[in-house]
Amino acid sequence: MPVRLMITFPYSAKSPDVYDKLSQVLSIARERQLHTSERPPLLVINNDSLDNYKDFCKNYSTLKGSYSPHYVWAVDTCQMWLAGWGKILDDNRDQKSKMPPDKGIIQVPGDLATIKSENPHEQDPFQHFISQLTTMRLWLGDGKGAKKVHFILGDFEVAPQKAKQLIDTYGTFPLLYNWFPKIAEELRKLRINRPRSEFFAASTEFLEKLTTKPLRKFAYEQTLVLLIHAIRAGGWRIERQHIGIIEDYGGDRGFREATDQIERTERVLKLLWRETNSAGSQGFRREEFEKLDERSTAIRRNAMICCKNILDPAGS
Repeated sequence: MPVRLMITFPYSAKSPDVYDKLSQVLSIARERQLHTSERPPLLVINNDSLDNYKDFCKNYSTLKGSYSPHYVWAVDTCQMWLAGWGKILDDNRDQKSKMPPDKGIIQVPGDLATIKSENPHEQDPFQHFISQLTTMRLWLGDGKGAKKVHFILGDFEVAPQKAKQLIDTYGTFPLLYNWFPKIAEELRKLRINRPRSEFFAASTEFLEKLTTKPLRKFAYEQTLVLLIHAIRAGGWRIERQHIGIIEDYGGDRGFREATDQIERTERVLKLLWRETNSAGSQGFRREEFEKLDERSTAIRRNAMICCKNILDPAGS
């Protein structure tokens, strides 16, 4: 089954390690270890990052022709995702194209900086990471005897005191248990620890159905939204693939960035709850919403206190 690789070019990465990792992923994709599509990997580039992209092209000129750049205007990484998915789905609908339609995508963020191994005796951490992505590709049905999965989330570990860990521990899951407790329970059954992960593989059928009306799209927290839509709808097979210990170039994000993301998650969950609870015979239940909103505010404030005490104890 043709599976296409999609990578989002880093918005403002300054570390050379980030571009080294990006070039390695593109090089391996060229050798067809990561994808099987006849189309080259799609590299989604925000027009705000054009200067950085030009430097990347200059420093990694050997990669020329091994990927297809797709330029977009986006307010956030998730909007870059949506633009990339739309491009892949549009390519599939192109009646003039002689290439077979892509049946799945593997999405990888372009801002990788550090990939570590949980076991120092294991193979090279980067090669382990690539092998896990390859497994995700196979799970989409690309391989003899492979099981058919619609959405595979790339789960990962981070250092316990890092912002990514704090956001999910004190923000994402408590907020989910408040607004969508059944969804939170299902994610726990699937052993998903990073419902906001930027690593995943999905069938194009899955993306087509879950990014079209009447389901709302967001320019942020899109992975979480996809999971909520898919679990609520039922009928989609979701799996979790552990891909190692990952840090991006924002691995040292501080208190402000952490609270930004917690507030963003709360806004999305609150809006989705209102929308999903406005239909049907009962209509919008104002009293229930007010009760959940009050608890949500307490969860967000508690998360901010925890993040401040750990990420900014001196109050700088």
